[in-house]
Amino acid sequence: MVLLNSVCEKLRQLSIAKIASSKKQGVALRNEMSNYTNSLRSIRDVLLDNENYTRCPLYKRLQRDIRRYMARTIVEMKRRGEIRDDSYWTILQKLREEGD
Repeated sequence: MVLLNSVCEKLRQLSIAKIASSKKQGVALRNEMSNYTNSLRSIRDVLLDNENYTRCPLYKRLQRDIRRYMARTIVEMKRRGEIRDDSYWTILQKLREEGD
């Protein structure tokens, strides 16, 4: 959710900047901004409305990229001695299983 929150916040900022930089002024600008803010919904609500996003190729790619990043980070931490036992193998195996 942290990643989604960051992306959505950036998209909101871009939308607000686009509205603010439009040629509209006064009441028209306030109405446009009000319409935009009133149309916003929480990420959780949107995801609950549509669960098909889990089949989206971009979503699957993002999941795969995150798993790879986590695996590389764990291996690097083990190499640097930040993880002392063999528990990292269990973590890597679970990451691999989730990807299947």
